[in-house]
Amino acid sequence: MVKRAVAGEVVKWDGEVYKARYFQSTWVTGTPPIIYAGANGPKMIDMATRFADGTMFSDMILPMLPRTMGYVREGLAKHGREARDFRVNNFCAFHVKDDREVSFSEARRELIIRGWLEAPWYEPFLTPEEAAIVGANKHAFLTAFRTRSGDIKGVPPEICAKLVEGLSLAGDLHDLDRHVERLRTFAAAGITENALRLHDDPVRAIHIIGKELLPRLR
Repeated sequence: MVKRAVAGEVVKWDGEVYKARYFQSTWVTGTPPIIYAGANGPKMIDMATRFADGTMFSDMILPMLPRTMGYVREGLAKHGREARDFRVNNFCAFHVKDDREVSFSEARRELIIRGWLEAPWYEPFLTPEEAAIVGANKHAFLTAFRTRSGDIKGVPPEICAKLVEGLSLAGDLHDLDRHVERLRTFAAAGITENALRLHDDPVRAIHIIGKELLPRLR
């Protein structure tokens, strides 16, 4: 539907789940844009590899990577598409700052929106006992996010530290080398792009990415 709309067609669609009436795009006047499908699970990835130009994962973590990239490879093969022509993007939280503690505080504050802290996103980094604490204290993570606080009440700091390390790129400039290794692991598995989510002081974050992170990736 989107590809037809951005090509200038007026789209009408009567599906079982989704219906569209006079869906069109008047803002595209030149070459149609690249269409990404946000997809993490098997059904959505199957759709993405059939119709879209690429897919965007949300907060993909290393333990999920083999299975999720397996869905991508299966979908591309099923639909007769070449991997080299399909973009795979990972949306990733970037908290690296000059001040390490400011970085980790910001990262803790944002933990609830890393996969909305569903069990598959936190269980790989924790013991069963620690995972139970997180599951029982979701409200504390949401409160920290809403109040813009880096203090997760009722959750031990060491648990929060494990989650920050597993779910985001945080720390100071000295931490960039190990983050680069993670990005390279993603690339080796087939991820072609990374969308780095910036938070407080995005101007400084862009300078860090341009002057410190990108040279390490070349």
